[in-house]
Amino acid sequence: HLPSKKIIHWCGLLINTTNLDVSVDSSRHQGTRVADSLTVHKGRQPGSNFRHKILSMATSKNHLLFMDTTFNSEFTVYSNIYENFLMMAMKVVQYLKDWNTHTLKHRTFILTTLKGGFLYSYRGLQNLTKGSLADNIGVQCTVRKEVFLWFGYQALRHVLLKKRAHWREFYTEIEAELKKPRYRSFAHQPKFVRVLRVGEQRLKGIVF
Repeated sequence: HLPSKKIIHWCGLLINTTNLDVSVDSSRHQGTRVADSLTVHKGRQPGSNFRHKILSMATSKNHLLFMDTTFNSEFTVYSNIYENFLMMAMKVVQYLKDWNTHTLKHRTFILTTLKGGFLYSYRGLQNLTKGSLADNIGVQCTVRKEVFLWFGYQALRHVLLKKRAHWREFYTEIEAELKKPRYRSFAHQPKFVRVLRVGEQRLKGIVF
């Protein structure tokens, strides 16, 4: 975590005055309750509403400013991705709690929707960095798809671990996903471990 004197808090952003990295100011959420800023749409098509909500949350921070690896450091881009997925995971747990549906019965649908949200976010980001604006200003995002998805699963794992008594089956499936060969090595790389540690520290004061 960088010393505060190197960081400027500005309009919901953190700007590093040393290297000009830009990230989301997660500190503004400290002490807040996820339920206070979340709307659960039940209605006639609760499943469709849930899917739409997931896609919206997964892409809420898909902005060139946060994801440009030619402007921001690799660590900052990784942190922006992971912290967005942490917020999303906390909101999902709260959403399902408020939805009051039979989560175990609909486990496959819920997990498939979440995994689809991670992939949708990645594809949306790729499209964004291939647009005319990105071309004009030289934006790139070199984050591999497997790394991007791994951060999503790690965020879910971290949040579900805190509520494991109620989400044991979900937690088990996410653990199994993370043990697949395509993801297994990431957990042993110091740069990724640091992203997880710092992100979880930054968002630990949020109640869900």
